[in-house]
Amino acid sequence: MNRKSTIVLFFLFLFFTLIFNPGCSTIRRGIVGLGQWDVKNAEATKQMAKDFLSTWPLNSGFIRASLGENIDKLPHQAVKAMDELDVLAGKTGWSDFELGSSLGLRIRMLGSLIVATLQQYFPNVLKDVPSLVDLLL
Repeated sequence: MNRKSTIVLFFLFLFFTLIFNPGCSTIRRGIVGLGQWDVKNAEATKQMAKDFLSTWPLNSGFIRASLGENIDKLPHQAVKAMDELDVLAGKTGWSDFELGSSLGLRIRMLGSLIVATLQQYFPNVLKDVPSLVDLLL
């Protein structure tokens, strides 16, 4: 869940808490609960990022070997994201920022590949969302 969604949920929670039970202790417990929920999500996300980074060398090797010289036909953003993931996966300890970056890089790589595939095989699908295409490529 992204930060905007968390903020919106927080304010919705706060709003409904005030309507149905205006006690300060209830609000306080709700806010603490929301913070604990975010911490649990962050821990799960960190573990997911570590797991993905641990398998990335295998995946990168497979992609690069299977494409060979055709890797140049991939979108520049996808190859750049793969290169950055190679560097991150080569490390043995990651900061929270690096773990988050690794997930963002995977999204960038996959997003640009999906958009490039749609452009090649289904060009009419993307005509209504040009800003998304420009962002991912």
